[in-house]
Amino acid sequence: MQQVWANNVTTSGVNYASMLNTGNFVLARQDYVNLWESFNAPIDTILPTQVPNQGGILVSHVSETNYSSGNFQFLLQSDGDLVLSLVDVTHNFVRYKYWESNTLGTGF
Repeated sequence: MQQVWANNVTTSGVNYASMLNTGNFVLARQDYVNLWESFNAPIDTILPTQVPNQGGILVSHVSETNYSSGNFQFLLQSDGDLVLSLVDVTHNFVRYKYWESNTLGTGF
């Protein structure tokens, strides 16, 4: 058997996993407390009911069949600005901001 996915839950006590109607995949305890949820760990997709977390980054993939990190990242900065950037994947730095919401300091 080959492992195809793993989460970063270090807390024991996961009793079940569930895909909610919202598209959120959760790992929960017996008392329905979520220990981990996919909406808090987006990678390359955000769904209509999902609210991005501050500091959360979505990263494009190279192509439809190559899921390696691509050249764009979408970031909700801690100051409230939403930014789409072109990144240098090889050297792991932002080349320039392609677009930004200019919502810096106006709330979330």
